[in-house]
Order: sequence, then C-alpha cells, then structure tokens
Amino acid sequence: MDEKEYIHQLVLKVFDELKDSIEHYQLEFIAFGKPYKDVQMYITVFFHTEEERNDAFADGVCNQIDRKFLELAKPYDKENILDSNRKYIYYDSMENLNKNYQGKMPVYFAE
Repeated sequence: MDEKEYIHQLVLKVFDELKDSIEHYQLEFIAFGKPYKDVQMYITVFFHTEEERNDAFADGVCNQIDRKFLELAKPYDKENILDSNRKYIYYDSMENLNKNYQGKMPVYFAE
C-alpha cells in the first residue's frame, strides 16, 4: 500500500470521531481530499461562508481540527508516517463551492 492509500485508511478510521469532536461551526466534512499546491489533502472541511472559514483560521479553529485529527489518528499509525508539520485537511466554504463550482462536488473534486 502506498503512502497516500495508507493515510486515507487512517482517515477512514477516525473520520466519524473527528466530525463528532468539532462543535465550533456547522461544518461539512468530506473524507476525500483534494490536492493543494502539489500536496495531497485527505479531508475537505467546508464552512458555510468564506467569512466563517477566514474567522476559523484567525481564531485557530483550523489548527485545532488539524491537531485533533493527528491525536485521533496517531494510535493507528503503525508505520509512523503522520507528521505534525504536514497538513492533511483542506479548508474551504460552501459559498465557494456554490459560486465557483455550481454547487457540484464532482466538479469541485475533479479540478
């Protein structure tokens, strides 16, 4: 199993618990990531608006979600691949999805 598939398997093991542990915003979690600047992301988190997404970065909520993912996934990471310096989660907004991708997830993830 290559690294990308291995990390995806870790994501699937902790995905529901991660979703349940975050209560700051109404978020849509997708257990499918998207490449971002040549880096593979494994989870996409959608905030409702761009303003909420920006506020979450400013307030440290995104960092909290990143840390929670690592905390939940580390016990399953038998190959010691996860690294706290890497990002595994891509943050976006439903507002962006609707505005730039006609609200269609397949179009969004195809890009």
